[in-house]
Amino acid sequence: MKNGKIKGNAKWLLAGNGFACALAVFAYIAVLFAFGNLARVINLIFSQNSVQNTLTDIDPLLYSGLRLLSSFASLTISVFAIGAFRIGLDAWFWKRSTREYAPYHLFFKGFLLFGKSAWLWLSLKIINTAVLIVFLIPAAAFGSVFYYLAVNDFSIYTVLAAAAGTILSFTGGILFSWTFMQKFALSTYFITENPLMSAWSAIRESTIYMAGNERKLMLHKLSFY
Repeated sequence: MKNGKIKGNAKWLLAGNGFACALAVFAYIAVLFAFGNLARVINLIFSQNSVQNTLTDIDPLLYSGLRLLSSFASLTISVFAIGAFRIGLDAWFWKRSTREYAPYHLFFKGFLLFGKSAWLWLSLKIINTAVLIVFLIPAAAFGSVFYYLAVNDFSIYTVLAAAAGTILSFTGGILFSWTFMQKFALSTYFITENPLMSAWSAIRESTIYMAGNERKLMLHKLSFY
């Protein structure tokens, strides 16, 4: 199916729910911002001289232990909250895409799955980071060569060639990693439609159904830009 037809069908399926869609996306961004910066806020609190001096005067180990425990707790809460809300958001959109009744409390469906939704979200983040590192290795190599040539006064053409190689390999690495991640696009659908399914089972099922369609989905997403 062509991009234009897909977009037309999506517009029809979500007709009359534009405000709800915008509100859902805004809510997710708000949750992402709030909980994504929770660890930073905790770190700022413990960096205050008054807090640091008070706890250190009681016991230096108390300050270090509380700071470490608070950082770990904030990261855990962030993963659970962001992951759960994202799963619920996807569940609502999946229901709407099939013209089924989708009440707004579906936004919080991920919290019913809780551990699974958080583990799925965290697993996808870990996979994405690992894939990005692998695909950016050529860019790092070209960047090292570019830096070496630039500081050792090689010819301008050699330096420009190394710079072009760095830019092209970096751009290519981003695109290839993004394309690779499209194979996991259906994992949130499977876990919301099959609550008994584990996070890794949802990821595995997504790779099966998306086999051969990763590039198409990536190009479809790029078409919106």
